[in-house]
Amino acid sequence: MPTELEVLIAFVFKGRGKAELTSSEIYMDLSFEYGWFPPARAKQAVELAVKKGLLKGNEEKLSPTFDYKAIQIPLGFKPGIGIFEQPNDVFIQLVNRIQERGIKKDAAFSRINELKERLRIVPEAAALLLAHSKGIDISDSVPRVEQLIKEKS
Repeated sequence: MPTELEVLIAFVFKGRGKAELTSSEIYMDLSFEYGWFPPARAKQAVELAVKKGLLKGNEEKLSPTFDYKAIQIPLGFKPGIGIFEQPNDVFIQLVNRIQERGIKKDAAFSRINELKERLRIVPEAAALLLAHSKGIDISDSVPRVEQLIKEKS
């Protein structure tokens, strides 16, 4: 059974009808064509697929390492944020907390992306600000976001 990330990759390549795509073609489809992720998260999806060995090549030519044509795309397929989840993914945890306050996932991502672009900060810091503005206790997340920012600098 294919993973959600494999189905996502298969969806994009089948939709384009090509065996090779550039990194930007993939993330542009994920973000703008399908509207599934903000651009930064769409780029992360491509990076994750490369990291997990599902895509090979370079930014100018990426191709699936599996038989994407054999994967059946479920009717109404829409990837969840779970494809990014890692045990200590502070971004996912913050988005989940925001959703618990009644804000829909799409609205949360939209607001996070708006903050990120306007303030020129990393997505995790934007999620932290949004969560704080909604009265969510973020004290356990601040040190992890600070560490993440240091690692990205």
